[in-house]
Amino acid sequence: MRKPQSPIPEAANDLPWAEFLAESRDKPWLLHLLAKRGAVIFLRYRLAYQRLSRLRPGQLRRLQRRLGLTLAGAALLLALSSGPILASPNNTITVDGVNCKLADAVFAANEDREWHGCSAGSGADTLNIIADLSLSSAAYDAPPPVESDITIEGNGHTIARENTIETFNIFGVQHNGRLYLKNVTISGGTSYYGGGISCRTATLTVENSTITGNAADEGGGIYVEESCSATVRNSTISGNTANYYGGGIGADNHATLTVENSTITGNSANDGGGIFGEDYSILTIQDNTTIANNTAADGGGVSISRDSTITVENSTITGNSATGYDGGGIKIMSSSTLTLRNSTISDNSAPFNGGGIHGVQSTITVEDSTISDNHANSDHGGGIYIYNGGSVTVKSSAVTGNIAGDYGGGVYAGLASAVTVQNSTISGNSAAYGGGILSDDNQTAVTVENSTISNNSANSGNGGGVYCHTGSVMTIRNSIIANQAADEDCRINGGSVTSEGYNIESGTSCGFSSIGDMQNMDPRLNALSNGVMTPKSDSPAIDGGNPADPGSGGDACLADDQRGNARDDLRCDIGAVEVQLSDTDTVVKDVTGAGTFTFGPTLVKIQVTTQGGLSQLSVQHHDGDHPNATRMNGQWWGITSTGSGFIADLDLPHNVTPDANAKVCKHVSSSTWDCDRDGSDADRVWRNGLSAFSDWSVGNNVGPNAVLLQTVSARSEPVGACIALWSGAMTLLAGVATWLGLRREADVGKGR
Repeated sequence: MRKPQSPIPEAANDLPWAEFLAESRDKPWLLHLLAKRGAVIFLRYRLAYQRLSRLRPGQLRRLQRRLGLTLAGAALLLALSSGPILASPNNTITVDGVNCKLADAVFAANEDREWHGCSAGSGADTLNIIADLSLSSAAYDAPPPVESDITIEGNGHTIARENTIETFNIFGVQHNGRLYLKNVTISGGTSYYGGGISCRTATLTVENSTITGNAADEGGGIYVEESCSATVRNSTISGNTANYYGGGIGADNHATLTVENSTITGNSANDGGGIFGEDYSILTIQDNTTIANNTAADGGGVSISRDSTITVENSTITGNSATGYDGGGIKIMSSSTLTLRNSTISDNSAPFNGGGIHGVQSTITVEDSTISDNHANSDHGGGIYIYNGGSVTVKSSAVTGNIAGDYGGGVYAGLASAVTVQNSTISGNSAAYGGGILSDDNQTAVTVENSTISNNSANSGNGGGVYCHTGSVMTIRNSIIANQAADEDCRINGGSVTSEGYNIESGTSCGFSSIGDMQNMDPRLNALSNGVMTPKSDSPAIDGGNPADPGSGGDACLADDQRGNARDDLRCDIGAVEVQLSDTDTVVKDVTGAGTFTFGPTLVKIQVTTQGGLSQLSVQHHDGDHPNATRMNGQWWGITSTGSGFIADLDLPHNVTPDANAKVCKHVSSSTWDCDRDGSDADRVWRNGLSAFSDWSVGNNVGPNAVLLQTVSARSEPVGACIALWSGAMTLLAGVATWLGLRREADVGKGR
C-alpha cells in the first residue's frame, strides 16, 4: 500500500529546512495549512529566510525584538503574508548617503538583495538620489561596476569624489549591464579609463546631466570601449582632462557613441581635447551639439583614428585649439571617415596643418556646411587639409575666411589626394600660396564644378584663387574663378588646369579657352552673404552655364545649387548660385550680335535676328496684375531695349490649355493690349518679328487687335461672351441716356 504524501516538502540538509520543521511540528494549525499549500509556503519561507539573514546584524536584532520572534519565526510570518517579501515598491532604491550609500545601492540592485541598509533590487531598478553624495573611500564609497539594469535618478544632485589620495571613477558599467544616468552631476572621478564613467560591453545613457572635473589617462569624462553603446543627450561634458586620449569622451575598440543636443566644452587631452575615437568605433554628433573651446596637442575638438567613422550633423565645432601639432577643429587619420552635414566648423586653430579639419589617408565629406575663420598658423590648410591618398568632397557648402601661414588658405590637397568641390563658395581665404585652393604633389587631383572661388588672397604671384603645383591636376567646369582680393585667379606652377567649359575668370591666368568660357570678364557678384555670392542682375553668370539639362551628367550643370534650389531655368547659371526671383526680379543682357538671350528666373527668351543698333535688353518680372489690368494670368514682364533698328522674337511661359489659345500680348496704352502668336507648345508661346518692346503678358483665347486687358487672362471668357457683355453694356448706357433725357424734359415742364 502506497504511503500518503507528507504536507511538508522532502527533507533537505540545510539550516532553513531544520528551523522550518522546528516551527511547524508543534503547531497543528500550521500543519493543516501546509497540507493545502505546503510547497508554496516553503518556497516563500526560504526566500524570506535568505533575505532576512542578509540584513546587518543590528537591523536583524531590532526586527526580532520588535516581533518577538526568532529568525525562522520572522521568515515564517513573512511567508504566510500575502505581500511581497522585502521587495522595494516600483523597484526603487532610495539613496541618501547615510542609511543607504551609493555603493551599497548599486550592489543591492546588481544582486537583487538588500544590502547594508539599501532595499533589494528586482530586475530593472531605479536608484533615487535624494542628497548630494560625497565619496571619499575606494573601499567603502566607490560603487561596484553596474552589471544589471540600473537607472540613476539624480534629481539635480551631485555625486562627487572627494579630493583624496584614493582614485576611482564614479561609475563603471560592464558585462551587458545598462546604466541610465538622469539629472545628475558627476564630478571628481579619477581612473586610468573614464574618470567619470567607464563602459565596456554594456549600454550607457547620460541624459540631462553634467560630467565635469573628472580625470583619466583615457576618457577624462567618459570612456566607452569594447562594443559599448553610449548615448549622451541634453547634457554637458566640461572641464575634464585626459593624459592621453579624449579629454571629454574617449571611444575605443568597436564602441558606439552618440551625442545629441549636448555641449562638450573646456576639456583637454594630448589627443582629442573634446572627443577621441579609434579602432573601428562609430561616433555620431547631432541635434545642435556644440563642441567648443577644447584643447589638445592634436585634434583640439575631435580626433578620430584607425578605421573609425564619425558623422557630425546639425552641430557646431568652434573655438577649439590644437596646441602642439594639427587639426584645430577635427583631426581624422588612418582610413577613417568623416561626414559633416548641416554643420559649422569655425574659429579653430592649429600651429601647423588643418586649422578646421586635418585629414590623412581618410575620407571626408562636407555637405551643406560652413568651414569658416579657421587658422593653420604656420603651415597648410587653414580650412581643410587632406594628405597621403585621402579624399575630400565639398558639396553645397561655404569655405570662407580661413587662413594658412603657407599653402592653401581654404583647402590644401597633397600627396596623391583627391578633392571635389561642387556647388560651393570659396571666398575670403588667404595664404602665402593658393588663397582659395592649393593642389600639391604628383597624383593629386582637384575637380571644381558649379562653384564660385572669389575674393581670396595670396602673396604676389602665388595664386589668390587657386595654385596648381608640382604635377597636380585641376579640372574646372561651370565655375567662377574671378575677382580675387589679392593676386591672380590662378597660379600654375608644374601642375595643370583643364577647363571643361562654361567658366568665368577675370583675367587670363587660368587659361580658360574651352566652349562657353569667358576671360577678362567681371562676373559682377554681390558681396558674400550667408555663405554665397549671388550674381547681380547684369551678371554674365546668369544663364551662362552648359546648355545641357542640369543633372544629366558629363559636363552638364549639377541639378541643384548651393542653396538647394533647382537649376530649372531655361539655362543654368555659372557658379554656385542659381539666381532666383527673390535675389533679383530683373535680368540685364548686353547684346553684341544676333543670337538667343535668356533671362534667368524671369523665364523670358528673346531671339535677336537683326541687331541693328540694339546694345542691351532688360527684363523685369512682376507678380500679380498689371497697373492697367483687373484680370491677368498672374504675372507680366516689363521689357526695355537700348538702341533701335532691331528685329527680335519673344518667347514667354504660359499655362493656357489648350496651348493654341495662348497669345503674346503687348501693352499699347491705357487698358488696350495688342495680342498675337506665331506658335506655341505645352509650356511656351512666341511671337516673331518685333521691333519694339513694352509691357508683355500672355492672353487666353483673345482677339488680335486692341483688346481690352480684361480679356488677357487664362480665366477670361470666350470672345463671343465678351461681345455679348459689350453689347449689353452699350444697351444699358443707351437706356441710361434715354432715361436722363426724359427726366430732363420732365424737369423743364415743371419749370425747374
